[in-house]
Amino acid sequence: MPFDPVDDKALPEACTGLYAGGGFPEVFAEPLAANRPLFEDVRRRVAGGLVTWAECGGLLWLSRSPDGYPLAGAVDAEARMTDRLALGYRRARVCADNPVAPVGTELRGHEFHYSTTAPTGHALELGSRFDSKRKRIRLANHLGQLPPPPPPPRSRAGCVTERFVAAVC
Repeated sequence: MPFDPVDDKALPEACTGLYAGGGFPEVFAEPLAANRPLFEDVRRRVAGGLVTWAECGGLLWLSRSPDGYPLAGAVDAEARMTDRLALGYRRARVCADNPVAPVGTELRGHEFHYSTTAPTGHALELGSRFDSKRKRIRLANHLGQLPPPPPPPRSRAGCVTERFVAAVC
């Protein structure tokens, strides 16, 4: 069920899960930051256990503040835009159970962003196709990730999208 993060003052009451997809919240940071009632509702509901999957711009939107604009604060991280493009295919190993995949599952995706978040968290161990250098990505009862997931793969863990939907239904 859609909602407008600029104008709506709360998530829809019937909402049992939140998917905050990619986008460019830094472009709309001022009008987004002005919607404090929505952010209070999002923080309260995520803290209360609302299953949440955020990727790329959605992770920035859920963070405390990209580049100083106060946003949702549902993810205890600061985001910052950079001049450096992170681009490429990535593998991630799930390090904490979440609504999308159990511990040990390997996810693959692409990375395309100019942002960083800190602190990074403990949900995923991320590496590139060519090296074993790893960085951790965050998780509480939500999965926030850079890069976004690929189209839903099938694996021994099942389809990541199906697992998310099952967690919210």
